[in-house]
Amino acid sequence: MPGAHPREEEALAASVDDLMLTIASKAPNADSTHIAVLACLHLADRLQALECDLNRLKDRVDRKSEEFAIMLEGLIASAGDH
Repeated sequence: MPGAHPREEEALAASVDDLMLTIASKAPNADSTHIAVLACLHLADRLQALECDLNRLKDRVDRKSEEFAIMLEGLIASAGDH
């Protein structure tokens, strides 16, 4: 991870290790490659869910920005009338 702080890298590695250990405990006959693939699929699913959440939040921000812009234009127009 370019530019990442070593502590962040260690924390991420520990998180992945914990995930793989959790998967291994639920699939004791799986080999390390299978466990790694399952961990990747789990992380990809989490990433997709977070991207979906982010897109929804961006849409909300865009809608609110438009609402505020309209309100501000109205306030400016009414202030100019006085």
